[in-house]
Formats: sequence, structure tokens, C-alpha cells
Amino acid sequence: MSDYTALAFGELLWDLLPAGKVLGGAPANFANRLRLLEVSCALVSRVGSDPLGEELLTRIRSLGVDTTLVQRDLHYPTGTVDVELNPEGNPSFVINPGVAYDYIAPEEKLLGVAGKVRLICFGTLVQRTSVSRETLDRVLDSAPHAAKFLDINLRQDCYTKETLEASFERANILKLNRAELEFLKEMYSLRGAELVTQCRGLLEQFRLECCVVTLGEQGAFALESGGESVTVPGYAVQVADTIGAGDAFSAGFCGAYLKGGDLGECCRLGNAFGALASSRKGGMGEFFADDVKSLLGDNSRYL
Repeated sequence: MSDYTALAFGELLWDLLPAGKVLGGAPANFANRLRLLEVSCALVSRVGSDPLGEELLTRIRSLGVDTTLVQRDLHYPTGTVDVELNPEGNPSFVINPGVAYDYIAPEEKLLGVAGKVRLICFGTLVQRTSVSRETLDRVLDSAPHAAKFLDINLRQDCYTKETLEASFERANILKLNRAELEFLKEMYSLRGAELVTQCRGLLEQFRLECCVVTLGEQGAFALESGGESVTVPGYAVQVADTIGAGDAFSAGFCGAYLKGGDLGECCRLGNAFGALASSRKGGMGEFFADDVKSLLGDNSRYL
């Protein structure tokens, strides 16, 4: 087992689209995109001991994603999500319950790796069951010095207010989209109509270091607890679908963060990754370093 810089914890699954099944799961998408930046990332998940699980592991390994910490389950099937796309390419999801990634175990080798990484990326979907939620807690406890990046990824019926608040309290960096921010604005009575005011409310309430809001084709906004804020415009692309675009943004942002980038550079690289992901079909539609460089131009020093 090699040393890792980052760890992505959560779901590895098949997205079942009208045109067929494609690799999916936010942490898996994140780990796959980090490869472009030569950031070693341990993917932590669980798949069934079934043909879908075997095919999933074979396919994701062929992309170069490290699956050393992906567990196999003898009782629960590999995860699947039924996906429908509207005419603009925006997805809606039916996330099937009772699957392998709901039962990730706190294996000793996992906790050992967690104690050595610099960043852990996690979300809320994998916390819908107590088993994986408690394992995540142990992983985070094992990594007191790692940055904790929460990509909130709210999915209907897959989170509770208690889970959200526990996640906020464990995170350093919160990433969400505009719709998720609107949801939190109502839940926590965040004041003001401006992004900066709403994000400041989250930073103060949960003692976060940074809040990042993706804005689709308009780019991204980010605010740090020290007061620095940036608004970074997006990149115009022909959208195929938006599955995995947010995960790709997270990978670009975290990759620049791990390489010492400032807030603007992190958002800029995140925007490029997100734009390219949305120009491909499925969460892992392939793009390359040269594609990113063509968008970034002189701002491509992390590739």
C-alpha cells in the first residue's frame, strides 16, 4: 500500500442512465479527477460480491483509481442509482437503499491510512446508515491534522439535520451549490440576500475555515473565515450533462489547495474541471490535462 495525499470516503456505484450504466459516486468521481493533478488518493467504499461489483472494480481500476481500500460485501449488493436527465442535461436521482456502501467497516488498514493523509473528502449520502456514518467518524478522528473537505451533495431522503450539523462541525471547508445554499438559508435562517452574507453566517455558526459555492456556468464564489472572498467566472462549454460536474470542481479545488494555491487559484482550477466534466456524458467522462490547459492558458501551473 503506497502513501496517499488524500482520501475520498463514500459511495462507489453504477449510475443507471437511459442510455446505459456508467461509473458513479461522488467520492469515486473525485478520486478519478485528482489523478490529472498527480495527487495520490485512496478511495474508500464498499461493493457487493456480485457481477456488478466485479465489473465496477475492473472499470475504475482501468482508469487508474486506487481501490486498495474498497471493501467487498458478501450480503449486500453493489450500489446503483436510477438517473433521469431533463432537456438541459440536469439529473434527478433515485438512490437505491440497502447496498454495500451503506456498510463500510472501520478496518485497521483504513484507519492507518487516514492518519497519514493531508485531506479527507466526504459527503452526506454515505451517512444515511449508522454503520458507514460511524466508520466515517472513526476515520475523521484518526486524522486530526488533515483538512476535512465536506462536499455536501444533498440527496432526497438521504440525510437528517443532525447528520448535516455533525458534518459541518467536523469540516474545515464546505462546498455546496446555489440550491443547497438556499436550502441551508431556510434551515438556519441565514440573513441577507448576498452570497457573502449567507456564507459568513455558515462560517460563524459552524466555525468553518472556508465556504465555497459553485454557480454553474457563472463560476464559483468562496469566502474564508479571515474575510477574504473571491468570485471567479466559469468557462463556456457545450453541456452534455452535469452529472459529476460538482465532484470534478471539488477535485480541481482540492488539488490546487494541496499544491499551495490561493483561494482564486483553487476556484479557477475547480471551474475548469467542472466545465470539462459537464461537457462529457456521465460522472467520469474522460478529459485530459491538455484539455484543462486549453481552458486555463497561463494559469495552468498545477498541471
